[in-house]
Amino acid sequence: MKKTFLGAVFVAILSFSFLGPANAADPIRVGICKPFSGPVGFIGQDLKPGFEMALEEINGAGGVLGRPLALYYADNQCNPTEGVNAARKLIDLDKVSVIIAGACSSATLAIMPIILEAKIPMLTLSATSPRITQMSGKGGNIWEFRLNVDDSIMAKTYSKVISEKAKKVVMVAANNDWGRGAVKAYSEEFKPLGVTLMSAEYFEQGQSDYRPSLTKVKGMRPDALLLIMESRDASVLVRQMKEIGFRPQIFARGSVVTTEFAKAIQDDCSMGDGIMEATLNAFGANPEFDQKFEKKYGQKPHLHGGIGYTGLNVLAKAIQLGGKAEPEAIRQGLKGLAYMDKTMGPIKFDEYNQAHTSMFITVMQNCQVKLLKIVPTHQ
Repeated sequence: MKKTFLGAVFVAILSFSFLGPANAADPIRVGICKPFSGPVGFIGQDLKPGFEMALEEINGAGGVLGRPLALYYADNQCNPTEGVNAARKLIDLDKVSVIIAGACSSATLAIMPIILEAKIPMLTLSATSPRITQMSGKGGNIWEFRLNVDDSIMAKTYSKVISEKAKKVVMVAANNDWGRGAVKAYSEEFKPLGVTLMSAEYFEQGQSDYRPSLTKVKGMRPDALLLIMESRDASVLVRQMKEIGFRPQIFARGSVVTTEFAKAIQDDCSMGDGIMEATLNAFGANPEFDQKFEKKYGQKPHLHGGIGYTGLNVLAKAIQLGGKAEPEAIRQGLKGLAYMDKTMGPIKFDEYNQAHTSMFITVMQNCQVKLLKIVPTHQ
């Protein structure tokens, strides 16, 4: 029977579940600060099964330092103000020792002063604004660590891929720190490659009508679009592109070449054919994980589910390495962590607390995600 893991998750939700022989000891409290509602609430919903699968495996094997992990969820709604409220809830009410955050750069940046004041380590997953790294580690916030590579790192490689197929590009980007950071990163990388960034068109996440911008862009006759966009917004965009007869080459950064996007356009898979994406994780990168996830949940893993699974496992290793389930020990464990993950590659944080994990180039064909190559980013 197909298991369902979608449902209502909100700020005050507490997920206090742990299994296995370690449950005689007090649990190690881990806060999960992600969007579970709002325009990109599906990101948190997609992350949750990855977290829960990792939690079950970790606690089933005896926990960490002989203690189970317990997850406490808070909804940042991909909003800076709600992000601050969610972080304070986790720190002040739930008394967590560490937070896993991310998915939205603006919310992550807003939370960073809170963890600095409270001296609580935070592991960020899937927020890609370069400002996060610029403000972390050496000379900055020593409590913030980012597992995924940022858009400036990804742009160095992906811009070269784009330049081989297009010389005139329009970017369609979310109107937030993520989108603006990506536009800045790619505009800088395009110039020496002879690629002209014709325009940057910003949108509000969750908006329903892209036609005015698309009509304008169609008249510019670009070779390609570069979307800084999540799957649900992209599914609306490509339908409206079809309506107006506009279909240049599409490149993406976000969660476009994913099983979520494919499901949203399954009535006409041609809308997604040929879209290429640089991403933080990908179906097919770790077949062992893919099979376990599909067996447990009855469907292929979402992009964010794989990131959640890896993220909690990284954190468990850091707590073990630190030797104590206390904030400073966990921070030291994250700083000293160095190992090879089966999906994301090398897990090691640099002096700015940025990991240089792999990036993935994928393409959509007939509603199927195809992994083209895994690109190392470590120096």
